[in-house]
Amino acid sequence: MTATQKKNKTKKKKQNCVKFSNQVLQFIRQHSRSSPDMEICGVLIGQITAKTTIVEGAIAGKDAAQGGAHVTFTQETWNYIHAEKEKKYPEQLIIGWYHSHPGFGVFLSEHDLFIHENFFTDPCHIAWVFDPHSDEEGCFGWIDGEIKRLPQFEIMQNNNLQKGNQFDLQTPKLKLLKSLMHKRWLLPLSFTFNCLLLIIIIVLIFVLRNHNNEANNITNSAESARNAPLVEDKRLLQNDKPDTLKTDH
Repeated sequence: MTATQKKNKTKKKKQNCVKFSNQVLQFIRQHSRSSPDMEICGVLIGQITAKTTIVEGAIAGKDAAQGGAHVTFTQETWNYIHAEKEKKYPEQLIIGWYHSHPGFGVFLSEHDLFIHENFFTDPCHIAWVFDPHSDEEGCFGWIDGEIKRLPQFEIMQNNNLQKGNQFDLQTPKLKLLKSLMHKRWLLPLSFTFNCLLLIIIIVLIFVLRNHNNEANNITNSAESARNAPLVEDKRLLQNDKPDTLKTDH
């Protein structure tokens, strides 16, 4: 089957809804940040249902041919990937791939499109791109027979789904803010924790201040005890001193 025939085959089915495990995204980000100057790659593992592509795992592309602006799956890479899949994900499928773009944004280059068109031809196959310099990331898939950036995906966290798109999930700070917005019960919990922490700090300051006062009192008492005999000796000396004799001239 030629590349054109494979591409035409993707027109038969619309791109599924894509759901990512948060652990997988964390794995991809860590893998990408481990190579800040060279592209890295790997495959996405999961399952495909009638309407959903679910990403549940990932395998790093060991022994890939790396370059500053490209990465290639070698035969050694595929051998490693298939061995890891059989060992860790025997019941799941390879449903896409990921790679990094260190410092030059999120898109699919001509080389990336070649990889996707020839190795990830299923209409539900996806590509994930992450820029470790800016933390921008995006998901690509087949839409009407062409590979395009998907406008929306979902992230699974603690068995829950959080809807996101390509633009509101670009930095860790925004991700954290979005997570807090979806979990509003964390806000009163955080307020209570901060209040308790403040009370503990105040109590510790009070205890330390009292401890210092007690230590100062003990020091002053010791000084007074050492000085008392000296004062008494001076008084005794003054009492024993003979009166001065007066003479008339």
